[in-house]
Amino acid sequence: MKRLFLIMLIGLFGLSVIAQKAKKEEKGNVKVPAAVSTAFQKDYPSVKKASWGLEKNDFEAEFKLNGVETSANYDKTGKRLEVETALKTKDLPKAVLDYVVKNFPKHKITEAAKTIDSKNKVTYEAEITLKGKSSDLIFDANGNLLIKGKN
Repeated sequence: MKRLFLIMLIGLFGLSVIAQKAKKEEKGNVKVPAAVSTAFQKDYPSVKKASWGLEKNDFEAEFKLNGVETSANYDKTGKRLEVETALKTKDLPKAVLDYVVKNFPKHKITEAAKTIDSKNKVTYEAEITLKGKSSDLIFDANGNLLIKGKN
């Protein structure tokens, strides 16, 4: 019975991951509402070129800000939900780097980012890779692990 429950639980988790990935992003011919476009221009007046897509039900602009890959997510009313900025691995907080070295000594950090949400909550993301398999680690501003997810 426990084995059946475990198999069902794993199956449900797998289906939810597939559904999230399918719903996660749509790029290309996305019609951006005027409220979103206006909010983006107000937030980033120096940005002349952005690539728009859908992430879940929100609008995501990908652009370079001062030469750094950045993305900003907005709801349909133009409220900015989060901003994610790419980081060099060495720019992650020391506590994050220490955690990865201690808990994943054979893995390599392949991507890093800093996210600020609409409430100014800061999180850090470290994508770690080993033998072609990646996982995302999400940390709070103090370097405490919040989430470990597979890609």
